Amino acid sequence: MSEMHDLVAPYLLGSLDETEHNSFEAHLKECQRCREEIVELEPGLTGLAAANAVTPPPDLRERVLSAVTAESTAPLEANTESAARAGNWWSRWLMPAAAILIVVVGAFAIFGANPIDAVLDAPDATTVALAASEEFTGPPPNDAQVTFSASQQSAVLEFDTLVDPDGDNVYEAWLIDASGAIPAGTFTPDSDGTVVIKLDGTAQPGMVVAVTEEPAGGSPQPTTAPLFTAEL
Repeated sequence: MSEMHDLVAPYLLGSLDETEHNSFEAHLKECQRCREEIVELEPGLTGLAAANAVTPPPDLRERVLSAVTAESTAPLEANTESAARAGNWWSRWLMPAAAILIVVVGAFAIFGANPIDAVLDAPDATTVALAASEEFTGPPPNDAQVTFSASQQSAVLEFDTLVDPDGDNVYEAWLIDASGAIPAGTFTPDSDGTVVIKLDGTAQPGMVVAVTEEPAGGSPQPTTAPLFTAEL
């Protein structure tokens, strides 16, 4: 019978299937404990359901009160035992929720905001258009740009309607300074031709961002002429 006692919360949330629902309502007519627990928990739990976009059955309160009235003519009063059960029930629900919240907040504190948004929203962010070279023979993308933040020492590469590279090739981004070309990540466009990536490595003012087409997996150094370039 303890399994039936455990169905109070799902019953209040309206998450039981038809068989479980009917079995629990039959149990409810015989179980003073579950009727008391429903009366105690229904206000808070239906509020929780609303917060999670779960709509309790509209006739829930009437059905519960009818069941209580049919089985007992004396008013139900909270007692120490039922209050303890309510406290234990909320502990079982709230402790996992609190743990999830701690993990989410902790992850945000450790990893910070989205790294792409950190660059795009930086106060010193500047956007530079990527210029297509003669080597790029496909249809020109609607937009091709790099957003750079010196404070973040990072850059975000963006394309709109970029065509796929040939065969199994990939596009590869580079950060180029006086010491040479530094691999900054490989990519292929999404199905709609969109690209939004944060470049690997440390971006500095005066560097040149270049995009080449490379074999699958990328290359340690460019093997083709740049298709797009922009100076930070």
